[in-house]
Amino acid sequence: MPRITAAEGPRATAFTWGRALGIALTLWSSLAFAQEEAREAAPTGRAAYEQGAAAAAEERWDAAHEAFARSYELSGAPSAGFNAAMALRAQGRHVEARAALSSLLERHPHWEHNDAVRERLAEENHTVAFLQLDAVDPPTASLRLDGRPIPFTTEPIPLDPAEHVLRAEAPGHAPFDWTGSLAPGERRTLTIQLASIGGDSVAESPWLWIAIGAVLVGGGVLAAVLIDDSLQLAPESENTVRF
Repeated sequence: MPRITAAEGPRATAFTWGRALGIALTLWSSLAFAQEEAREAAPTGRAAYEQGAAAAAEERWDAAHEAFARSYELSGAPSAGFNAAMALRAQGRHVEARAALSSLLERHPHWEHNDAVRERLAEENHTVAFLQLDAVDPPTASLRLDGRPIPFTTEPIPLDPAEHVLRAEAPGHAPFDWTGSLAPGERRTLTIQLASIGGDSVAESPWLWIAIGAVLVGGGVLAAVLIDDSLQLAPESENTVRF
């Protein structure tokens, strides 16, 4: 299975899906507001939609997504929401595209073009990669994935197929760093174990206190012997043998 690096992934994905998006936009432009129910926000939504179509024609996918998303927010037209998801997909933002398509089906369960939405969603389900953390030691370690803090979870984490960086930190431990490139549809399991660098301090070391205890006990025995001997040798002692 081909591996996609962080640098290559978005460009390769944009090239692959860019042509498909151009075809999709041609289709949905003809359907967009002509077949959607009229809404009060339709004129404003139509203007944002046309801005999105113009940006997509120039392969400015981020601007296209922003305009289509605004159009969808203003009009509620599922065609605008669909194109917003396609613009995300053209940028290689598959996790977001997957969520947008799933939301579209939930919000518009009876849209006549849901078959196309389901087809794209199935493709995204096979494209999104997953990283699963099966253990973290120590469990109090803080985690950052691609620079963002995340809580520990054993649930698979959906990620775009690209290079990702995970860092774990905990007091008294060396940081744990992992960098890996996930291929489309790949599932990776990772165990995080931080190495201790502090160890037990001198005052906290149990061996120190064992040694001290041994010295004290030995000293006590020696002191007792010396005291007993001194008593035996003292002239006034009851144990003194007089000649």
